[in-house]
Amino acid sequence: MRAIVFPERTKENEQDTLKNGEEFHLMLNDTAYSQVLFSMKHSTSRYVFSGIQLDRLPESVVRDYMMKIGGRIGQHLPRKIARATFISIAESSEIGPYQIKVLCNHDGYGSSVDVTDGYKTMYAHEVRAAAKKVEEKIYQITGCKKNVVCRGQLENFTDIDESRIRKISVHL
Repeated sequence: MRAIVFPERTKENEQDTLKNGEEFHLMLNDTAYSQVLFSMKHSTSRYVFSGIQLDRLPESVVRDYMMKIGGRIGQHLPRKIARATFISIAESSEIGPYQIKVLCNHDGYGSSVDVTDGYKTMYAHEVRAAAKKVEEKIYQITGCKKNVVCRGQLENFTDIDESRIRKISVHL
């Protein structure tokens, strides 16, 4: 299975969990998986995405990068623009709102709460299928070649055991 499991928060792992503190299975499409593998291979610290001469990539690097791009295009780009872009692409890929919430690890406890949140269940293979649809749409929009972006790693990937991921459920 191509996934990253973020553990539930405890006293021992407070810095290495998601902000909501709950366990989360992040299903990865081929592109994300290849980027993680590449970064792990080239990381100089215990973090997958380490900074240049830093143990990990600080938030300020992301902020500064977004400011640099915003300056070039003459428009302010908030850090949440990547999530908003992902959601827009997911919607155009005909992925439902609940699937998008799961892909974004969004619990729905904001201003537009769905009364069925907490009762719905998705299985990992459904999450993976949704992630794959978004991945395909991004390649269609950008015209990029998947094997180039994946740095030629696709032929090294083993087939996924669908029977295993059909047993894993995802809840918000």
